[in-house]
Amino acid sequence: MQDKIGARSFRELDSLNEIQPLWVRAVTGVSVCAAGAGGALCLAMAVGIAASVVGRQVGVPINDMMDVVTYLLMPAIAVLALGQVHLRDQHVQVSVVMEAAPLRTRRGISMVTQLITGLVAGWVAILILDEALYSYEIGDRATVAPWLPIWAGRFAVAAAWLILTGSIVARFYQSLRERPSTKQESSEEPLTNA
Repeated sequence: MQDKIGARSFRELDSLNEIQPLWVRAVTGVSVCAAGAGGALCLAMAVGIAASVVGRQVGVPINDMMDVVTYLLMPAIAVLALGQVHLRDQHVQVSVVMEAAPLRTRRGISMVTQLITGLVAGWVAILILDEALYSYEIGDRATVAPWLPIWAGRFAVAAAWLILTGSIVARFYQSLRERPSTKQESSEEPLTNA
């Protein structure tokens, strides 16, 4: 087990899943599926762009590929894995401030920041969902490719932010249930990121 608060290996996550409530396991499963979908969309985007470039070179261009990438694939790719990243605590962190703090202080700061992040993510999810619903109502479509609905990509982004919000709630719940070891509580040495 790593000394960093929240960092987990797949083995540790699997053992935690055995004792986690069903809703936490469901959020974890949905976030894994969303991250997988993001990876599949990334692969589809790479293949589509490569086919478009090759098609142009041989005189058979794939029309509207850039619109598909811009309005459907890229927005979803950018955010679908965020829930899984948060659950695994693998996002970018600046630990300089936390290094010198005692374990209880670090846990408290971590809990407060998770709470704030969850509220902000939920608010952003609601705003994006509202925009996606409006886009659907007016039949928002790409200008160059009128067959391409822009609202579909917006719903994917809204779903990703809802998954992220659920992941933050699940991670907050897991943090509440975590008990630091007595060795870590008695140690005043800062945790390392190794």
